Formats: sequence, C-alpha cells, structure tokens
Amino acid sequence: MQKNSKMKILHVLAQQPGRTGSGVFLNSLLTHAAGNKQALIAGVPKDRQISHPNLNQKNIFPVYFETPQLPFPVVGMSDQMPYNSTRYSDLDDEMLARWKSAFLEQLYIAMEKFKPDIVLCHHLWLLTSLCKQTYPKLPMLAFCHGTGLRQLNKLTNYRQFVVHGCQKLERIFALSHFQKEQIILHYQYPSDKIVVLGSGYNLDLFYPPLKQRKGKTTKLVYCGKLAAAKGVFSLLQAFQKLDKNLFELHLVGSGTGQEANQIRQIAKSTKNVYLHGVVSQKKLGDIFRCCDIFVLPSFYEGLSLVILEAMACGLPVVVSRLPGLQEWLGKNLCNSENIKFVPLPRLENVDKPVAADLPEYENNLAKAIKEVANIQLSSHFTDFIQDKSWHNIYQKAEMVMKAVLEKSEKHL
Repeated sequence: MQKNSKMKILHVLAQQPGRTGSGVFLNSLLTHAAGNKQALIAGVPKDRQISHPNLNQKNIFPVYFETPQLPFPVVGMSDQMPYNSTRYSDLDDEMLARWKSAFLEQLYIAMEKFKPDIVLCHHLWLLTSLCKQTYPKLPMLAFCHGTGLRQLNKLTNYRQFVVHGCQKLERIFALSHFQKEQIILHYQYPSDKIVVLGSGYNLDLFYPPLKQRKGKTTKLVYCGKLAAAKGVFSLLQAFQKLDKNLFELHLVGSGTGQEANQIRQIAKSTKNVYLHGVVSQKKLGDIFRCCDIFVLPSFYEGLSLVILEAMACGLPVVVSRLPGLQEWLGKNLCNSENIKFVPLPRLENVDKPVAADLPEYENNLAKAIKEVANIQLSSHFTDFIQDKSWHNIYQKAEMVMKAVLEKSEKHL
C-alpha cells in the first residue's frame, strides 16, 4: 500500500456510539481518520439515528433494537450501562440467535455496498469474533477496551466462540502492557501481534482554564456510569467524611436500574452533591474547568478516557490503583503530587469489592481527597499528557493499519 493512499475502513461496535468510553473512542477514530472512506456498523435503539461529520449516511449500517426482529434493548458490554440495555448474561439461545442474525445481515450489506479494505472492531467479544469468523480473509484489527476481558472471565460459556474468532485477528490494540499480558493469557494470542496503543483525548475540547479558579469550596467531580462497579457508592460514603462547608461533589453521567436510582436518591439527599446527568463532550470540558479535583473510585477500568480529559483541563486526580494505569500515565506524572492513587479493596468476580474492605477504602479515598485539595499544582502538569492526544494515538494506529494492508496485498 502506498504511503499516502486512502483506505476504506469499516468500524464495528455492538452498542451505541458516543455513549460510553468505547463509543467516544470510536467517534474520535472517525474524526481523525478523515480523508479515508469510512463506514460504520453499530447497535442502537429503534428511535436513534446515527450521524457523524465524516460518515456518509449511505455508509451507516445500524442494527436497530427494541424492534420485532430484536425485541429487547441494546446489549451492553458492561452490566450497568448509561442507557437502557440488556446484559449478555441475560441472553437466552433465541435472543442470541436473533442478535447474531441482525448483525450478520448488516455486515453482509456493508460488505456488498461499501467493500472495505480493512475492518476495525471494538471489544474482544462476540461481535468481533463473529465478524472474523464470517470473513476470515479480510484484514481485521480490534481494540481491547477491557470489558471484553471482564466478560470472558465472567461468562465462560462464550469463551470458546469468542477466543476462536479473536485469535484470527491480524492485530489487537491494547490500552497498556498489563492489558497486553492479559490478552496473551486469556486469548492465547501472539505477543508480537499486540500493539500497545493507549488512549487519547481531544485537544480542542479539553484544555486548562485561562485563570485558576478561586472559590470558597473545593469542587470534586466524577464522570462515568452511576454504578456500584464504578465505586460511586464508595465515593458518596467518602464525601460524607468531608466538611460539607468546604467541599462540593459533582456527578456527571447516568445509569439505569436499581443501582443508579439508589445513587440518585443518596445524591439528592446529601448537601452539596449535584447531579448533571449526561452531557456533551464540550459541556464536560466546561464542567472540568469549573472544578478542582477529579475523582475516579472505580473498581475496574480498561484505561478511562475521562482521566486524560480531566488532566488536560488541569485537574489533579484521585483514582483507584487500577492495574496498568500507572504504567500508561508514565513515571513523571505518577511521581508528581498531581495524582493520588488509592489502594483497591479485595475484589470478587473482577469488579465486586469485598464488603469488609470498603470502610478502609472509603477512609483512604477521603484522605487522598483532602491531601490533593491542599497541594500546589505543577506548572508543567498538562505537558505530561501532550503525547496522549487523539492526533498522536491515531497516527500510531494508522501506521499499523497500513502495514497490515501492505502485508495482505503481498499475499494476494
């Protein structure tokens, strides 16, 4: 393949674009792959239309849920999604057969009409495996966002099917070296075909405020799903240990089901806790620039994009000591006072904390928040993450895609 030649890229995501970390990741790829011809297969509710400036409507192939063909909500990679969803663990044989049939139908149409050179799949899970098993000779690469690994460990009945297809992928992009080792272990995938890519942020939306905010209270902000696995209950408990006259807590994001409802009830009944719901990326940047500390108490993450976005807005961070996170952020940032890591409690089933460990975890979370509230930010704080912009991330991914295509063309 010639250096400056354009590619025909088909993106594949089993859930809604733009609504979760992987959906934001996908939208960023679509933006930075401008100049190439692009198409998209994605799962959405029947009343949602997909659009993107770099996608021609004729090259969007939606799989609609809550329809006669698929009479249930979009199936989500996490058990708690920020919108109404179905869990993979709840699929019976008929639902799974309908799900596969619906995605295969759009896959066949996309192949016939768009004729991609290469396919970019999201999540090392069912749809990625299905695509590769259906078109084994077409170059396919996949992005591991972490939740595929979690589902593989929880839903062992899918393991054989998932691994069989994913092993045939030309390349896998991992978020960190820790995640790379997990992929090697659980998918028996060759080490030399895994590319540690990391994640990125949008420089145009996430940047420091022009002036340092000065207020009577220290504003804490969390952004993510309102779910137990994200540590939001523990964050609310930790907030109870802080002086309400000195601190505010802003919760950005949404969720469904009993957990999300309980979180909303606690938030509404607690002084100085504010719910923002789902916001645009632009609005999120504005909120970050009006706050003082970003807190991510999650018990399980791939590599959270929102950490980068908060840091790019100049916020110091209090975060769980998540596997692979320190290696991804780098020594300079991790050794600074701008970030505090809180040791995780013991976990059951990947993302469920041992109840007896939670009081200590919540005490440590509150302590870390107090410590960060009293530090002076490094003047070079945002310099540490400049190389993690989406422009740089995409450039690395594009080099891999073109190398795979060039190798594929030589074997034709």
